Amino acid sequence: MPNEKGELFFNQGKFLEAIEENKWLIIDEINRADIDKAFGQLFTVLSGQNVELPYKENGKSIKIIRWDKAECKHDKENATYYIGNNWRIIGTMNVDDKDSLFDLSYAFMRRFMFIEIDLPKEEDYKNLISFWSSVLDDEYRDKLVALYDIVKYRKLGPAIFKDMVEYIKFRKELSDDSKDLIIAEAISSYIIPQFEGLNRKKLNAIREFFANLELIEYLEDEIDEMIPKF
Repeated sequence: MPNEKGELFFNQGKFLEAIEENKWLIIDEINRADIDKAFGQLFTVLSGQNVELPYKENGKSIKIIRWDKAECKHDKENATYYIGNNWRIIGTMNVDDKDSLFDLSYAFMRRFMFIEIDLPKEEDYKNLISFWSSVLDDEYRDKLVALYDIVKYRKLGPAIFKDMVEYIKFRKELSDDSKDLIIAEAISSYIIPQFEGLNRKKLNAIREFFANLELIEYLEDEIDEMIPKF
């Protein structure tokens, strides 16, 4: 990093910070960056090899070393980071839009175990929505629970509904607008963007879905703009 004089100095990032604090490193949406380039020399660490970085600490070259102990630590005096057997990197990625993001190289992927995590079961998913929306009026809660069926057209994680509840809680205090309008605004902000890339058939089905929920008057233009014009 540059200092006030424009000179470069070493500043540890999250990778080394996690090692120093003996914590696992979680990288959300790991395929939204060219991860091979982002890791640089740290990529070699994932193969179990020791690495000497082109930076110095206390006048000594910084090293990352694997050792047989369980914990991780940072020896500042010797400018050495020790990676223990307990250390892990967890990366998350959304496979639905992976074609528009960076590909993970085979060299990178073979250093990880891949675990597919599906959506919660319908009952559990609806219970989450109902629990989060319990702070709202029954009409809001019932409409949000009914929105669950949108996952038939695009898999959406439940966190989106949590964000929608927070938006509605804030938005309904600002004016006396109708509940349908406020819900439609939340849908427009958090759900509609997830439909990017869907085909005409699915988008028309979604249009009908919102019509059955009596929300289409607020969302029709946005959905029509997404339908391919050919």
